[in-house]
Amino acid sequence: MTIPNSVTSIGSEAFSGCSGLTSVTIPSSVTSIGEGAFYNCSGLTEVNYNATNCTSMGNSSYSPVFSRCTSLTTLNIGNNVKKIPRYAFYGCSSLTSVTIGNSVTSIGDYAFYDCRGLTSVTIPSSVTSIGEHAFYNCSSLTSVTIPDSLTSIGDYAFDGTAWYENQPDGVVYADKLAFKYKGTMPANTSISLQEGTLGIADRAFSGCSGLTSVTIPNSVTTIGSSAFEGCSGLTSVTIPNSVTSIGGSAFFGCSGLTSVTILDLAAWCSIIFSNSSSNPLNYAHHLYMNGEEVKDLIIPSTVTKISSCSFCDCSSLTSVTIPNSVTSIGRSAFRDCSGLTTVTIPNSVTSISESAFSGCFGLESMTVASGNSTYDSRANCNAIIETASNTLIAGCKNTIIPSSVTSIGDFAFYCCSSLTSVTIPNSVTSIGGYAFQGCSGLTSVTIGNSVTSIGIMAFCDCFGLTEVYCYAENVPMTVGPAFSPISTATLHVPAASLSSYQETKPWSYFGNIVGDIVLKCATPTIAFTNGKLSFECETEGVEYVYDISMTGSQSGRGNDIVLPGLPNTYAVSVYATKDGWVDSDVATKTLTFQAKTGDANGDGEISIADITTLINTILGNGNAAGSRAKVTENEEGR
Repeated sequence: MTIPNSVTSIGSEAFSGCSGLTSVTIPSSVTSIGEGAFYNCSGLTEVNYNATNCTSMGNSSYSPVFSRCTSLTTLNIGNNVKKIPRYAFYGCSSLTSVTIGNSVTSIGDYAFYDCRGLTSVTIPSSVTSIGEHAFYNCSSLTSVTIPDSLTSIGDYAFDGTAWYENQPDGVVYADKLAFKYKGTMPANTSISLQEGTLGIADRAFSGCSGLTSVTIPNSVTTIGSSAFEGCSGLTSVTIPNSVTSIGGSAFFGCSGLTSVTILDLAAWCSIIFSNSSSNPLNYAHHLYMNGEEVKDLIIPSTVTKISSCSFCDCSSLTSVTIPNSVTSIGRSAFRDCSGLTTVTIPNSVTSISESAFSGCFGLESMTVASGNSTYDSRANCNAIIETASNTLIAGCKNTIIPSSVTSIGDFAFYCCSSLTSVTIPNSVTSIGGYAFQGCSGLTSVTIGNSVTSIGIMAFCDCFGLTEVYCYAENVPMTVGPAFSPISTATLHVPAASLSSYQETKPWSYFGNIVGDIVLKCATPTIAFTNGKLSFECETEGVEYVYDISMTGSQSGRGNDIVLPGLPNTYAVSVYATKDGWVDSDVATKTLTFQAKTGDANGDGEISIADITTLINTILGNGNAAGSRAKVTENEEGR
């Protein structure tokens, strides 16, 4: 059967039980094949697979596409196919012949899992990666031809094959990849990988606690996931310049590491680390180059990007100089560099990812160069603020959050254990997830009245927290557990909102909740524009009570007041009032009008309208102004 090229998907169990089907050709148009599509096609002997853009073939071991096709012996994968999807031919136990086309670049996870009849396989030179368990338990597979192009082999890719079982104990190579250490490694083992080795496979030395040293040649470009996981006897490691990527948890559990040696800082900054435990500094904490420990880090001017996790956990660093060539700083790039005391972001940096400086509890100063168009450290706040959004993305123990900030970003103060108190101003409306998580020294938090949302885990693991003052009248929305532990902490809230906080989780989990906050209106500002006197206040819903002293003084309540316009000096005072709130402090301003001959109505222009004003003045119906060509203002608050 040849499936027409107009078909794009084959549904689950589409040909299930078609015992008379002997061969099938799958065209290039097919992009997905459902679970059990050819289930129990007992007469099927040959499959010609030409699906060049297929990304999904069952995707599980529950019901593989060709499950129970007991007569299937021959598989031809076309020359235009780029990828063999995960689980594609899982469990085809009768398969004896597989031809893989010369355009295939990757073989997916579990692609030929448990193909026990397969005796040999030739992987073409186009293939660069083989997924985990790809040929697992292909027990008859004795011959495997692996090309030089291969740079990545997944976990257990050839375990359970006759080819692997026939290898001698020690480091097993799959062509130029260090695939796995076979057998039990003796204590105090030192390993030098072969010159020309291109990569270290996933879990290659996982659990080899006897490994004390490893020499990685300058040809290795990739170190796979969990490659050295659990190598607790490893005390030092040298990463050559050739390495470009290190997989997830590559050095996880290497608790004996005390030093990492590199040969070139620029090369190190460009390595792609999958996560923090990919970086051996996660345990070693000490970085060496040219025989000396790196403490005062000077990033080379050739570097444009500091990759994620590059210097994570390098606690021995005391200073860092970032040149104007750098445009981006990756996630957790300097996380937990507890020895850092100052950091300056140059004006070239346009991207700083989350947690870039999290856990740097020794930081005392954070500064952004004045020419930076993306970030700033306004008002000497000792923080990094994204200018366009007014979001504080990174802070330290000396940060004072400016009143112009509207949101606290995710991870902004994450694990800043030296932070003891923080006041979040009324301008802030949202606090991001994990923003203050792990601030174990934090004892007091003040949350402004405009906050409406608090992200997940924002104040979790703040073990010293005893007092939280939340001025928001409406209980802020939280995502999941926002505070912990709080069973012994006291929450202070506005008296009128006490019951709302007591009835809303997680606020209700505070050990003590008291309604002792008396809200006070913010001091208003006074402005004179377009001939009108106006007031503004950060507190919403207020009424203004004003007094204007001049010749013929006036007072009242309201806003947008038109002044008579005579050449005069006005003393203006105003305060804001709101039901249930304490009146604001009084703001004052002095306005001095200087005359412009002929401008009788004070609009700054000389026109026929001024004649009308003059006539009314003569008739006693109004006051003619000498006009105001200039207004001098002097503002105070009390």
